[in-house]
Amino acid sequence: MSTYIYTGSRTTRARNARGRGLCVYKVNEHGNWKIQQTIHNQENPSFQCLDTQNGYLYSVHGDLESVDAFKINPNDGTLTYLNSIHGIGRNPVYCTLSPSENCLYVASLQGGCVTILPRSRDDSLNPPVQVARIDGKTQDTVSMAHQCIMDRTKHFLLVPTQGRNVGYPQVCAFRIEADSHLTLVQNYRNDAFTEPRHIAFSADNRFVYLADEKGDCVHTLNFDSESGSLSLKSTVRSLPEQIKEKAWVSGIQIDRTGRHVYVSNRTYASISVFSTNLQTGALTLIQNVPAYGKTPRFLCLNQAEDTLLVGNEDSDTIEQYQIHPETGILTHLDQSISEPSPVCITEYHASDTL
Repeated sequence: MSTYIYTGSRTTRARNARGRGLCVYKVNEHGNWKIQQTIHNQENPSFQCLDTQNGYLYSVHGDLESVDAFKINPNDGTLTYLNSIHGIGRNPVYCTLSPSENCLYVASLQGGCVTILPRSRDDSLNPPVQVARIDGKTQDTVSMAHQCIMDRTKHFLLVPTQGRNVGYPQVCAFRIEADSHLTLVQNYRNDAFTEPRHIAFSADNRFVYLADEKGDCVHTLNFDSESGSLSLKSTVRSLPEQIKEKAWVSGIQIDRTGRHVYVSNRTYASISVFSTNLQTGALTLIQNVPAYGKTPRFLCLNQAEDTLLVGNEDSDTIEQYQIHPETGILTHLDQSISEPSPVCITEYHASDTL
């Protein structure tokens, strides 16, 4: 199997960015990355997702209103542009495929919505069939969607939203009635000014871990997989108590076993590691390590879950950490990747034989 990495980066002056666009890397058996391709198709390719067959990649463009579809060459991981869909809501920040993968769900921040785009037979994208608007405090405002992620049954789509004075800090739970239709079932409201950003589901689907950007904390929420309802169970700070600085939590990831949760802190540039109580869902902070750079906006586990990858947006590096298989503890590896303004990292595996 060959391993490829797709990196998305900020590219615009408005973002004080230095990024090159959507880049393709090949990773060899020693863990070294070699650039294969750079795509300058549109500005700010800021988040990507793959289909489960790993044949296609979809990329949203932050601060714009568009999403691109690409076909992956299984021989070398390079991308062939298929098409773009525009007008999906300003500043799309997250995308994921529907349960049958016939549609793409896109969360747009300032657009305050989740847009549903059907896939064509050639896996390009079609215009929206539904735009699920998330209301703000007035008829003219919205709550700002920062993610759209399915629960483990794939019956519900959860969308954390930020208020930013005009909307509501909350998590919206949508029932997936069909791939192409969402029905809102609950708005779980959070405290004012906490600004929910990203969530992760426990391995057994009973709990949701909610990262609060401005609240500097992680909540454990009870999740009812029959009704889609959420309720608060407990809260922990994302930094050790002796650290009085702000965290500005960004990304959150959980391993397949559900035993360890990883959180990135942007202003106090670090990664926090939590152990979970599998019975109660409670989190315990067990480690806080430097990000070895500025503004760790993005983090993800590799497919083997033996490495954590962190994108440091304002110091132009991707850092790698070895994960202890039992404790979840991180050890920083001396394998820094130079990548300007990275904000997304996506791993792809291709067979060496066709």
